[in-house]
Amino acid sequence: MRLYIYGVMVLFVLMLCSACEKVKDIEVPLSESKDVTAYEMEGYTKQTIQDLTIRSEFEYDDLVLLPAFAVKFNRQKQRYSIQERDVDKRGSLPLENRIIGIDPGHQLNGDYSEEPIGPGASVTKPRVSSGTAGIESGTPEHIINLQIGLILKEMLEKQGATVVMTRTTAEVNISNRERAEKMNDVPVDVHLRLHCNGSSSPDSQGIMVLVPHGEFTNEQLEANSYTLGTAILDSLVTETGAVNEGIVFRGDISGFNWSTVPVVLIEFGYMTNPEEDMKLNDQKYQQLCSEAVSVALVDYFNP
Repeated sequence: MRLYIYGVMVLFVLMLCSACEKVKDIEVPLSESKDVTAYEMEGYTKQTIQDLTIRSEFEYDDLVLLPAFAVKFNRQKQRYSIQERDVDKRGSLPLENRIIGIDPGHQLNGDYSEEPIGPGASVTKPRVSSGTAGIESGTPEHIINLQIGLILKEMLEKQGATVVMTRTTAEVNISNRERAEKMNDVPVDVHLRLHCNGSSSPDSQGIMVLVPHGEFTNEQLEANSYTLGTAILDSLVTETGAVNEGIVFRGDISGFNWSTVPVVLIEFGYMTNPEEDMKLNDQKYQQLCSEAVSVALVDYFNP
């Protein structure tokens, strides 16, 4: 009997030791039941990855963000990369304690009454326009903006962020000034304005990010917005393969000029370009764009 009890105790101790030998817990989505060890992990041996506890909890196959590690999938290289996070940032989700504002641009009906473009400004602009529409799909821009916004909201919340939305439906009347002021009042850490572009030429294509610059902002807000905008643009172009139309500085946008927090306006593509219009209407492409923005936000908050 004593030998039996002794054997059980030894087995229990061995099990504890085995658990202690785990390197780190890592949450990895398993696409089509494929183990993460099937992919080459840059800078890590296969044994290192096998020592990690694999748990499938994320809905999105190509994005993994972790307390101790950041794992990203590079579509061009068709491989994962894994990067250990700073020690003082472990033990929490990558965007925990961050408040992110999402403003899906436009709404069902534009409001063309005027409002000042900035505090104390004599120049005015329409409170909010109706936006563009798909040249092939006919889909109004405000619908695409909201679809991407809701996907992005869910994704960011899974990474620990608190997300503040200006709207979750089309049936609203919120001016660009009011949208900025809502984010200021929280205040959010960053304000993301989601839009699609339009042009008189159907050949225009690509992604651009607008950032504030001018008399109504300050150097620190402009610098932070530029850093954020650059991270988002680089990530979007890398993930989607879209044309890089660059960073555009604007001083005439009400949603910028009333903002007191870092703010960017993302133009995800041209709805007046037949090919980009159809992409922007595709849920998988919307998810891809959301993943790229999520990766950029984690990089921005965890340099």
